[in-house]
Amino acid sequence: MICNNAKQCMEEVLKSNTTTLNCTKSEKCLEFCDSRSLVKCEEKGIEYYIQNHLPSELEIAKIHVDSHMITSPELKCDYMVIMKTKDTSEVVLVELKGKDYQHAIHQLNKTLDNLSDALTLFHSIHGRIVWRTKKAPKMDADPDILKLRRRFLQHRGDLKVEKSPFEESSCCFLI
Repeated sequence: MICNNAKQCMEEVLKSNTTTLNCTKSEKCLEFCDSRSLVKCEEKGIEYYIQNHLPSELEIAKIHVDSHMITSPELKCDYMVIMKTKDTSEVVLVELKGKDYQHAIHQLNKTLDNLSDALTLFHSIHGRIVWRTKKAPKMDADPDILKLRRRFLQHRGDLKVEKSPFEESSCCFLI
């Protein structure tokens, strides 16, 4: 089931610096929205980080998608990281995976499908699959990975598949 207020919550995050959205769910999706210097997404020892290179100008929100914004039985990514300045807003869909990259591809695709209306709020949409191991065999040539890369490109974003721990700077997103 997909939260009926997903788009409204994302709009609120984009309008204000808040950690208290007008949400009635018992499992709150928003973990934080502030200008902290480092964002960490972690699950089962797999880690993804975004370093905030402009803490005086950039606010970052971390949203739990899995079991919060989207609940079972829907496929969904683990986290959504929203970065906003006064001029632009970017979103990163994060899937942390120990194995089964095909399942990670399906999870990101379904998240894009299920949140398509809400994701139109952002200048670009990026995807990250973070692995316990470097790469699955022949993954770069996999037609499903190539289709997913094209899908993120259509949203002015990109798809990266990296080994855990994976850290990148917010300047990689804000052009």
